[in-house]
Amino acid sequence: MNKKFLFIVSVLFCVLAYKAQFDGISSFMYDTILRNQVKANRIVTVSEYIKVDSISKYNGTYFFDANGRVTEFNMVYGNGFNRNKFYYNKIGSWTKTIRYDSQDTSKIESIKIWTWDVENHLLKEERNVDINGKMEMRKTFESTYSKTAKGVYRIVRKRYEDNKFHSTIYGHDSTSGKQKFYVSYEYRPGDVDEKGRRAGVKTVARSYTKDFCTYDDVLTYQVFGKSEVLNKIKTQYIQLDVKGRLLEVGEINYDDVYMDFMQEHPEDFNPNFYAPVFLKALLEGKVQGVKNPEFKNAYDAAGRLIEKDLFVYCYTMKYNEKGQLVEQFGENKENQSTKQLYWYNEKGLISKTQSTSLDPLSENAQVTKQESTFVYSYRD
Repeated sequence: MNKKFLFIVSVLFCVLAYKAQFDGISSFMYDTILRNQVKANRIVTVSEYIKVDSISKYNGTYFFDANGRVTEFNMVYGNGFNRNKFYYNKIGSWTKTIRYDSQDTSKIESIKIWTWDVENHLLKEERNVDINGKMEMRKTFESTYSKTAKGVYRIVRKRYEDNKFHSTIYGHDSTSGKQKFYVSYEYRPGDVDEKGRRAGVKTVARSYTKDFCTYDDVLTYQVFGKSEVLNKIKTQYIQLDVKGRLLEVGEINYDDVYMDFMQEHPEDFNPNFYAPVFLKALLEGKVQGVKNPEFKNAYDAAGRLIEKDLFVYCYTMKYNEKGQLVEQFGENKENQSTKQLYWYNEKGLISKTQSTSLDPLSENAQVTKQESTFVYSYRD
């Protein structure tokens, strides 16, 4: 699979997992700790009941297979339901998702299907379209993989829009010391510049680890025939400590460092793209951008997460004698705050949460309270 895509997914799951210790029933979809608990306790379903202002109501149910993966959820959504089903192959990759109509949950609204080869390479994606009232599956892309004598995978991916060929992506892996690269070119039929040269987009994804921090660069070029210019650099990073615990996730900004660097190389400066001399210095590690963290974590001596800065909120956590999270308090610079309390059943599973939010900026300093109760069913 495309390395750029894999990194985006890994960062997304990482953010979801550390957004909160438990963020409601939707956490069962992504949280690997919860998934292991579901598997270990042979859970079949978990249902949520919400109480707001003393009024309790059913909010929905998640269904699981024997491996702890979500196979279906059916959640209250406005005046209807949000019902989805999920299917997996033997190694856990999604093969199909089905979304149902919000008013008639027996009626299919959309389908996506993924086809994989035996080495878990993604070969094809299809989705349904409505053609005169009939559901028809159409591919959004299809891929072929080949392996060179040196073990490098090459990929050709054809993309489609409205059942018409859209573009072709040519990609391959490569390695340089401890750095891994994924290079791809995307061309659309008929795209040429004013000189008649074939125009396209080149993407170089670089991944490397230094001092327990993984960096992933995505370099985007405009390609004209055999010429290319670099017009975008995006770097995301994940910082761990020596014990492998997540400390920080964020992006790196190069705007200021680029302008400073070009002060020393004015003859190469161009406001429309990054100069090759700057890219060379970047790839050789001679220039460093500015880290902009999206969130940070801190741990106590027992290895428990006790503080985290997430976007505009700063959270602190408290635990009971069993090491279970019992309180999470968050506050921002405007003194808006949120507080979650947690209770557990005899199996150590979350049985109830209580959330309180205070907004001193609203009329009458509004306080919002919500209580969620979770009911489990188990395999024999």
